[in-house]
This record gives sequence, structure tokens and C-alpha cells, in this order.
Amino acid sequence: MRVLIDTNVFIPAEDAGALPEKVASLFNLINANEYTPVVHSESLKDLQRDKNLARQRASISRFQKYKHVPSCHRDKQQLEHEFGPIKSENDFVDCKILSALYDGAVDFVVSEDAGLLKRAAGIGYADTCLSVRDALLVFKNQKWLRESEQVFISDVACAELNTVDSIFDSLRADYPEFDDWFRKCVRKQRRAWIVKEDGNYAGIVIFNEENAADADAGVVGQKVLKLCTFKVAEFARGSRLGELFLRKALWFAVNNEFDSVYFTAYPKQTALIGLCMSLGFEVVGERDSGKKRCHAT
Repeated sequence: MRVLIDTNVFIPAEDAGALPEKVASLFNLINANEYTPVVHSESLKDLQRDKNLARQRASISRFQKYKHVPSCHRDKQQLEHEFGPIKSENDFVDCKILSALYDGAVDFVVSEDAGLLKRAAGIGYADTCLSVRDALLVFKNQKWLRESEQVFISDVACAELNTVDSIFDSLRADYPEFDDWFRKCVRKQRRAWIVKEDGNYAGIVIFNEENAADADAGVVGQKVLKLCTFKVAEFARGSRLGELFLRKALWFAVNNEFDSVYFTAYPKQTALIGLCMSLGFEVVGERDSGKKRCHAT
């Protein structure tokens, strides 16, 4: 797990001040979880703009102790297309940092830059671009995923699912006909992959086998695996559980000789779409509602 630390997190506000307590706690958690802290090569420009030369030298010296994530290939126009308007050099650096997250070069970004956090939230990266306070909460919650026996993904019948669990609330909010659709899943004996923690669902994927006639337009193959419902609970966000589910789906498809795997995602689910792209999925269509259809073969 690679955690990109923004310069404003580890460079103290005072010339010779010690790390703030919450930042020290962050690094303790990073070390305890055996994550790798990294910095972005473009962030060096922020430090070089400091007019206090003594502080600049000290900051650059501290910066050089970390592994560097190289800058991406995107130019300003491409960055603006992906991450929003660039009006300053700081905006340019922020977009480069988000590129590292988008490309999968890092798993999290931790920053105290309100502008960067707002930009990240606007493109659906609020779960992985975090303030120090939020990072402390997320990284503490990583413990259950590493140590709990429920980290193993279970295969169950839809009839076994407890739809009173809170994970289903947002599914109903996005899809008012969810309960009617779910009853159909039970009747057709569809199955689901689940991860539970303390009796609650941390994540759930309902899947179905389709043929070429059943599958949505743009999806190829005669035997197709559709991920009908894909949901990670709020308390498990940032745990990479979504990636575990996707890898499970790809493994299942290969071992059961499916020709392709696909699902549809709302435009707001940019982090999920980006993750899927990094695992070999591609967008093959779009519904009238704007939902993107992604598949991997």
C-alpha cells in the first residue's frame, strides 16, 4: 500500500517545529500497517517557491528522504479534462498528484490542502484523497480487513442475504425498484459474494451468468459474467475491498471459462471506474441515464 504524503503534511509550519501530534500519529499508523509513504516529484516545486531560504533547504532535505512518485505524461489540457480547471502552478501540481491516484501509482493521498481535497471530492476521490484527520480514521479501520477472518469473500445464495442491513439503504436510494429486483434474484437463485464484519456487510456483489442475447450492448462473448450489484459499506471505504471483489470476479470468470465480465456504474463512481480501468476493464457503452458500461475480456 503506497500513501502519497503532500508536502503540507510533513513540513512543519514553524521553521524548526516538531511534527504536529496528529501527523506523528499518521506516520505511526503508516508504519504499523507496513504502508509505504511516498512523495510526488512535482511537489518539489512547492518547496522551491518558499522565499525563506533556510526553511526551503530544510524542507527539501526532508523531502529527499522519501521515495518519489514520478510525474505523469499528461499536459495541462489533459489534466484539466480529467481533474478540472488549472488556474495556478499549485493547481497544476494538485492535478499531477491526483493523476498518481487515478493511474494507480499510489493507493491514497493525504493532504491538508483544502483546494486539493475539494477537487478530489468533486471527481469522486473523497475516499482515497484524505485530510490527516480522515486518514487516521481510515487507516485505523484497515485493521479489521487485515486481521478479521471475514476478510475472506464468501459465496452465498441471494436468499441468504439480510436486506435489512444498512448497506442496502443507498442501493434503494439509487434504485427505487431494488426490492422488486432483488426478489427476482431470489426466485432465479442468483448468488452473491459478501464480506462481513461483526455481523454487518462490509461489501456485497450480486452476480449473474448471461449469454450474448441477455448481455447489454457492447459486451462481447457467448458466456458473460454480469456484476449486477457492487457495493462497499461506508466503514470499509479505503480498505481496497472493491479491488478484492473485482479480482475475485476476474478469477471466477477465468476459472469458469467466461468470455467477459461487465457491470454498469454511475458517472459519480469515478474511483470505481478508475480502479476497473487499472485492472483491464474498458468503457463500452453508456445508458440514457448516463451510467457507464464497463467490461473486461
